Amino acid sequence: MKYKGVILFSSLKYLEIGITALTTFIVAEELGPGEMGKSIPIFLFLTYSAYLTLGINQVMIKNYKKLQSNKEEQDFLIINLQYHLLAGAIAITLSYILLSNEYWLFVGFLSAFTILRSYFMTYFRVIDRIHVLNKNNIIFSLLFLIGVLVFVENLYQYVLIWAISMAIGIICYFIDAYKMLNTIRKRFLTLNFDLLKKLIVEGVKLIGIGIITTILLTFDRLILNELDLQKDILGNYQVADFFGKAFYMIATTVLFYYYPKMIYRLQNEHAYRVIFFKKVILVNIILVVFPVCSFFFIELIQLHFFTNYDLLSHFTLFNVLIKSLVFSSSLFSLIFISVNKEVSYLRNYVPLLAIVAGAYFYVKFYDIDYRLIGFVLLSVLMLTIFTQYRACAKIIFKTNE
Repeated sequence: MKYKGVILFSSLKYLEIGITALTTFIVAEELGPGEMGKSIPIFLFLTYSAYLTLGINQVMIKNYKKLQSNKEEQDFLIINLQYHLLAGAIAITLSYILLSNEYWLFVGFLSAFTILRSYFMTYFRVIDRIHVLNKNNIIFSLLFLIGVLVFVENLYQYVLIWAISMAIGIICYFIDAYKMLNTIRKRFLTLNFDLLKKLIVEGVKLIGIGIITTILLTFDRLILNELDLQKDILGNYQVADFFGKAFYMIATTVLFYYYPKMIYRLQNEHAYRVIFFKKVILVNIILVVFPVCSFFFIELIQLHFFTNYDLLSHFTLFNVLIKSLVFSSSLFSLIFISVNKEVSYLRNYVPLLAIVAGAYFYVKFYDIDYRLIGFVLLSVLMLTIFTQYRACAKIIFKTNE
């Protein structure tokens, strides 16, 4: 009974991931490598536009349980929702400016819906009604799957169905949050600039960690997108990235469930930090086997599906290895956040970010083998994770003196 909540959440989350994976299989087979190669700029925009929230969701998770009165809670919820709506409008504008193609409108609304969805997901997490996330996310996934099966024949239709499914998912969240929204309705137009400033100042530090994570999850595609490669190669890599994301979502499911509670305990219990640190080391050892397993798993799948994706297994091995390292880094980041050392965590990534930026600008002007770039970046990422391990050990040692 102690783990009933996390078991139920994880089971439904894995069901959602399974539905999403099936949708991805169908889309990849229907569109083919060439058409999938065109989707990389769209996915990159959706990934980075999510950070227009400036970390306010993370501030909400970190501080919501500390609020002392109903008025404080309402002020917190109002300013968060106001800013998320503004961020959604900015996302639509940026989509028009940056994409400038037939997809920009649907991608813009999809980004805005994703930002608004993150507000509701954060709210239901902090009030311990996480089952609402399961329900609405499964509804969205099923609608998306049905839409893909019935309507999708090209990339344009894929983005359109995705946006419509997400819009329906947002409506579900509005229905579930009706009581809260009705409570804050009368004061919704009240602007609390002091609170907004406070949230953004704290949020920027927290979002720095989120942005680092996103860069780690996308730097490979950012650089590949600048290389003069065939669309088939890019399509192979995009599908491999789907497999890597599926692995990452599976790995982070339990962490997502316990995140608010973990942060609270790490903030207040020195002994728990030591236990948590030892568990992180154990998890890192276990994670070593997954990239190798993914290679043979995809090789087996290729015998029956994705016969046009001849580089898929090799790219998937690389993708899952990156995602494993990023997951490891995210576990270490909890320790830095709990002792308000977010800047120290970010400082560890300065050398890697410099190399990523250098590689990005180099490939814009010169031709280079993408495999060499991948090897260098992967090696530096491994070194960075080791540096984090040593920094966390020092933090725990000092806080337990």
